[in-house]
Amino acid sequence: MVKVVFLIMSGDQKMDLALRMAAASVANRRFEDLKIIFFGPSQERLLNLEGQARENFDYLLKNGTVDKMVKPCPLGRGCTTTWVSWR
Repeated sequence: MVKVVFLIMSGDQKMDLALRMAAASVANRRFEDLKIIFFGPSQERLLNLEGQARENFDYLLKNGTVDKMVKPCPLGRGCTTTWVSWR
């Protein structure tokens, strides 16, 4: 099997598609290990996810797929610290 990393940088519909693809891959066990790293605009979009995108993100978070955010998260944007890690 293969180990895969999704680096999600987009903050628009492409992010929703990446979350859907990642969730389906985890559910169907397509990869031995799949991790997701959020960078740039995708980090801000995480704070406003709704609907199916939010459900996919919650599923991935619950399954330990979401690794981390790699950029400072600004205070006042829903973050309580300057660096956010989902682990």
